[in-house]
Amino acid sequence: MCARNIRGGIENPNLVYTDWTLADYKSIMTQEVINQVEDIYFCGNYGDPVINNELPAFCEYTKNLNPNIRIRIHTNGSIRNTLWWRKLADKLPDDHAVIFGIDGIDDKTQEIYRIGTDYNKIIDNATAFIQSGGNAEWVFIRFQHNQDQVEQARALSQSLGFKKFTVKNTSRFVMTPYLDVQDKNGTSVYQIRPPSDMPLTFIDKKTLSMYKDVVETSVIECKVLKDKEIYIDAHKNLYPCCWLATVPYAYETDDITGKIKKEMKQQDLEILDAIGTISTLEKSVKDIIDSDGYQTVWHNRWHNDKLIMCARTCGVSEQASFSQPKDQIINETH
Repeated sequence: MCARNIRGGIENPNLVYTDWTLADYKSIMTQEVINQVEDIYFCGNYGDPVINNELPAFCEYTKNLNPNIRIRIHTNGSIRNTLWWRKLADKLPDDHAVIFGIDGIDDKTQEIYRIGTDYNKIIDNATAFIQSGGNAEWVFIRFQHNQDQVEQARALSQSLGFKKFTVKNTSRFVMTPYLDVQDKNGTSVYQIRPPSDMPLTFIDKKTLSMYKDVVETSVIECKVLKDKEIYIDAHKNLYPCCWLATVPYAYETDDITGKIKKEMKQQDLEILDAIGTISTLEKSVKDIIDSDGYQTVWHNRWHNDKLIMCARTCGVSEQASFSQPKDQIINETH
């Protein structure tokens, strides 16, 4: 269900592979920026930050400029070796957390959703990180195939020294009670289903076809405006949030739903184009945020013209019930 690929198989054709270098990071995340930042999240929309070879150097540079900053890294944890994870713990500031996405308590269960990962390697890496002084958290996404393992996973997380255990439902079963998982040839190989007791409500095809009315009646409760967040993607482009940053790369198949979503994407792209230059390679973070496009187009459009992505992610509508990001969290154990 990740946007990097189509139902677990064929890669998203809209993605262009790229990465940050340490020089990029220092150029964008200057002393001026880092001094004003309370939290940095390394959490890729389309990639795992741990794949970046210079991630430990990013963290060390940031810590040296602002020792009081908080760093959080989201990963599936199935890459690198234990030595690398021990070294990472030393590069992070005191206030940090690495959030491991682990959706099972054995290889067979974990790999149903997180295809190609190695459960035992994840546990070894997390254990090495924890034993070296790292603060680790475990996020468990529930599905029908793993919902009976939640309490076992919670107990295991506590015994291994994880600081927090979070149970989540996914909001990606948008209009179907199941999803066909495909291989690299586009052939369906098995199905995944939401947990049997999932309380979240999702938009259906009828409501989706009326999305203009839904957007028009939405009251936007913008998370990033309230929390004063920005998002910079792998291409070094600055967006108001991670959700809007998915719009240029979104891919849908050509069924009825896909055609509607393409129309929705086009409207959001027009607004992003109106914001203007968002590349941090061309303008500084400050200049982008201070620009007329960012300060007027985005702030006015999400409030008055209702960006579709904003309505879907942070909207409360008379026409439809949307699943808010906070609604996905079922419970947390510290």
